[in-house]
Amino acid sequence: MPNLMIVESPTKAKKIADFLGSEWVVRASLGHIMEVANVGQNNVGVDFSKNDVVIHFQPRTASKGGSGGKESIAQLKKEAEKADKIYLASDPDREGESISWHLMNEVVPEKKRGNTYRITYTEITKSAIEKSIANARQIDQDLVDAQLARQATDRVVGYEISPLVISAGVGRSAGRVQSPALRIICNREKEIRNFKPTNYWSLVSQYGEGFKAIYNGKSGQSQVVEETEVQDDAADVSESVGDTGARVSSQQEADSILAIAQSSPHKITSFTGNKTSKTPPPALTTSSLQQVASVKLNLSPEDTMKVAQALFEDGKISYHRTDSVSLSPEFCEEVKAWLQVHKPKLVSDKTATHKDKAGAQGAHEAIRPTHVEDTPESLQGRMKGANLAVYTLIWNRAIASQCASAQLNKSVVQIQAGATTWIARGSVLLEPGYSEILNDIGGDAQLPALTEGATLKLVKATAEAKKTSPPGRYSEAKLIQTLEKFGVGRPSTYATIMSGLKVRGYVKIEGKNLAPTDTGLKTDEFVGKVFPQIVDMKFTAGLEKQLDEIAEGKREWKPLMQDFYFKQLRPAVDGIGRALVAATRECSKEACPDCSKPLAVMRPKDSTKLSAMGKDHYLKCMEGCPDVLMFWNQSLSQWLKKGEKPPSAPAQLTQYPCRVCDKMLKLVKYQKDGMPKAMLVCSDEASKDKDDHKDEVYFLVKDGGFWNPTTDEVLGGEPSKPSGGSKSSKASGKKPGKTKAKAA
Repeated sequence: MPNLMIVESPTKAKKIADFLGSEWVVRASLGHIMEVANVGQNNVGVDFSKNDVVIHFQPRTASKGGSGGKESIAQLKKEAEKADKIYLASDPDREGESISWHLMNEVVPEKKRGNTYRITYTEITKSAIEKSIANARQIDQDLVDAQLARQATDRVVGYEISPLVISAGVGRSAGRVQSPALRIICNREKEIRNFKPTNYWSLVSQYGEGFKAIYNGKSGQSQVVEETEVQDDAADVSESVGDTGARVSSQQEADSILAIAQSSPHKITSFTGNKTSKTPPPALTTSSLQQVASVKLNLSPEDTMKVAQALFEDGKISYHRTDSVSLSPEFCEEVKAWLQVHKPKLVSDKTATHKDKAGAQGAHEAIRPTHVEDTPESLQGRMKGANLAVYTLIWNRAIASQCASAQLNKSVVQIQAGATTWIARGSVLLEPGYSEILNDIGGDAQLPALTEGATLKLVKATAEAKKTSPPGRYSEAKLIQTLEKFGVGRPSTYATIMSGLKVRGYVKIEGKNLAPTDTGLKTDEFVGKVFPQIVDMKFTAGLEKQLDEIAEGKREWKPLMQDFYFKQLRPAVDGIGRALVAATRECSKEACPDCSKPLAVMRPKDSTKLSAMGKDHYLKCMEGCPDVLMFWNQSLSQWLKKGEKPPSAPAQLTQYPCRVCDKMLKLVKYQKDGMPKAMLVCSDEASKDKDDHKDEVYFLVKDGGFWNPTTDEVLGGEPSKPSGGSKSSKASGKKPGKTKAKAA
């Protein structure tokens, strides 16, 4: 009998099947085969008691046009029955471990579980797959428990607090990691709105020797601040750095300094030049990849992760969900060998080493190409668009991390003019080193050869009036960097957090930055009052650490969940949560048709469909009329009760007769995709059921006329007809009808 390997995606299955012989069958589970069931109060799907925590699972719901968990389980069961040995090969993380756990419980026959193994790999290559089979192990229950704890926590927070948010009419949802991310954005917005700018003056002196200096304070007050270069993958190089000199707070002081500068000789008091090294940055992690792709490629974190997933499944890169910056010794040797052949000047005797951040799981390497020789240039014919752009980022960073440091000569000149001091900085790139690949060293001004004690020729000294700026809003890259700094979420969750904030209408994109909407601000304020812990960075980071301890076998997951639920969440929801709903609920001016009391404004998690109808909310009676739901009818500009048919307005007859029965055509207004539309049809109510009238319909087009797509006839002028998607008279095989009436 053949061996069976179960992976997650068909692409991965096909790739791995090519590596293995005829004794193997490789099948895909299509991701999760099970999901948390929508059962119990608020559809939480998790039962909490003093003695136990039970998560209710059900087969994955079928996606539109795809199969569900039931179908996957049935097909995989058949293969498992025929297999000699079974290898569960889902992704090498907690989520992947839980997928394998579900496969073991739902797919593998009990009699064959002794011959069922868990394998993991961080790249899809023949050698990596063979090595994973040779090192097969049992399912790691600690990793599974950590994932179960995460699912239980996320589920109960979202499904217990979100109904309060909706009932209060302030927003659409809350979440364990979504809410603290929203708090960061909203806090920054409050800082911006409360910011009061102050005036200052920036002073610059320009010299005949060909450089500029900035004012650095009065004699005895000036100081040279050492520049420190820290790798910032979220930094946008297109943004100005701003002033770095001493600021002057009044026009009078600025004029006084300029007078001294213009009347005093400018002497060089110090000129230093130091040769420095700039070490290459580490290879990319999930977080830094999302940051770099956002800044350099303008890709959203969601799109970046989709591309990375495709590259991993195609065998081009190592596993893309990682917070480690380390690389395997084998890969480092492979890079060194490649450099010796192609770029020998970049080979270093002492390669830079990079340490993982505190708290990094370190289960995998950093993201890297699986084959060094697959340079971006060599793949241009086989890889295109975002895939090639993201691969280039990954390849460049991984290779550059193993190159020699860049060598620079940095110089600083200090100048004194009377009681004022001025400073200028410059740098010269001596040896590009790793920057030949990465090109991340800016073009700082180069200072000329200068001598201490020399007097400079002042061309002019100027002062520019400026105002301090408020702190900037977060870009997606900066928000990811901040979440990582606070320990909120994990690499695999950042893209989901960004997507959730946008889909739920809590933030909008302004330029490259995230601005909170009114809904986002209201939701943040409400959630912060109901359950302050959920928006507290230290609490959320602490919970992440506890989940890590479960994965490491240092903590039991159920007691942690019971303590969280009964001592923290439940009291908050039942206490202040219920009270705040009543106090915060937004009421409309519309009265309930049954009890005449004001209807509450309700905003669903996804308001896309409602917004298309003209409102982003619906109305609900909260006073004992559970069946009263009111929805906006844009055509009538009024609220209608759910299930209620709109009143029929008197037919608006036109001057155009029906070609079939000579009764006048009537104007019918309707909506499509949230846009108002109009058409002409026969005014005879019985005509809609008659076959001879089915082509007697004219649609309003943009120039104001009405057009029949079957006959190509136009009423009310000669408007331009819609292009594509409609039958023309030529396509229908009918001759155009004769226009019976001309436009009035």
